[in-house]
Amino acid sequence: RIVYSNYSTTMDLKTAIAPLGSPETAMIASAVRQLASYYQVPSWVPGVMSDSNIADAQAAHEKTLTGLKSASSGANIIIGMGGLAAGLIFDPIQLTIDNEIVRMIKYLQSDIIVNSSTLALDVIHEIGHTGDYLSHATTFQNMKTSSRAELIDRHNNEIWKNNGSHTIFQRSAEKTHDLMQSYKPENLHPDIDAKIKDIMEQAEIESNHR
Repeated sequence: RIVYSNYSTTMDLKTAIAPLGSPETAMIASAVRQLASYYQVPSWVPGVMSDSNIADAQAAHEKTLTGLKSASSGANIIIGMGGLAAGLIFDPIQLTIDNEIVRMIKYLQSDIIVNSSTLALDVIHEIGHTGDYLSHATTFQNMKTSSRAELIDRHNNEIWKNNGSHTIFQRSAEKTHDLMQSYKPENLHPDIDAKIKDIMEQAEIESNHR
């Protein structure tokens, strides 16, 4: 099987480095996706990338920038989660933040659903322009499809301060620690495990015959 991939960017003329969190990286990835579509093979491109050396605002900006462009282009595989310093550093806390970023990017790829339920014209006629929509069952049902933030804080300033004034890095660090302490990986299904072993054995046989 073939996966079409390209890991390219431009050169930053000020630093003479190849920035992976730049808009050009995202634009090249999008072009690679189009080439993969032309050749009718899956695409593997960089996205959710950052040149920042720490999990900060720069990292969040660059990862959203590159991830959103790659996802919007329709890339099949996008790599970069957890990476910093152009992929030279892997940070578990950044990986937790990236999980939130990717969830939001994936949500953006969905369409606005327009049907009788979401328009709720019958409810509008029933309640009118002075009634209470918040407590109506249709409102509760449709709100289930809204985006949900786990690490991104949407409280007002007063509540945020009362909760400890924590940054997204602090919240992510706490969640990462909890995950690392409590996570227990699930065993692979026996059929999948056997298939992986067959692939590895076949690869070893082919390697020995070269």
